[in-house]
Amino acid sequence: ELAPAYAAKAEVLYNVLDVDDIRRKASQPLLDDFTQHANKIVTLGRLLPQKGIDIAVKAAARLRRRGMGFLWLVLGEGDQRAELETMIRDYGLEQYFMLKGRVDNPYPYIGAADIYVQPSRYEGYSLALQEARILAKPVIASDIPSSHEQITDGHDGILVHPDETALAEGIGRLLDKALRDALSSNLRGERFDYDDQVRHLLSLIDGAKRG
Repeated sequence: ELAPAYAAKAEVLYNVLDVDDIRRKASQPLLDDFTQHANKIVTLGRLLPQKGIDIAVKAAARLRRRGMGFLWLVLGEGDQRAELETMIRDYGLEQYFMLKGRVDNPYPYIGAADIYVQPSRYEGYSLALQEARILAKPVIASDIPSSHEQITDGHDGILVHPDETALAEGIGRLLDKALRDALSSNLRGERFDYDDQVRHLLSLIDGAKRG
């Protein structure tokens, strides 16, 4: 759209994921008690302002003020850790919102979660969101352009404005098991097949060699 003169020379190729490997890794057991908690929430992302983890902390505080119980794990590391830890202490969320840090295999946590949350202020095409969808997790994501490439609001996820009020409202909606089950069922019916992407990439490479 920005450079129409080059439209005929532009192609979009999405990152290729190993669906079987993601599902296999998700089946591995967890070594902590995460699965024993009610209302399990997971976010995967670096601790950076663009990822909106501070928005998530504030949303968690709003949920606690309503008396909701949950355990929200954030898997990832980054420069914002100290600031976020201070926020968590100030809101009294130590038992409800935890910065798990980087984990070698995040998929069992995503697989065990009741809700996957992506609160980014801005984002490219999110692999973490794609991975959660592959594992048929009910998703809440920020209503930003990249999310629309993966989520149809109300069908296979919920899109919310990237602020704590909207995020808390979305999570509150997904505490309804019937809605979570409906979203998961729709995701299980989706096709996650990257063979077409691989074939298209190979054809582009082959065409470049011939050219």
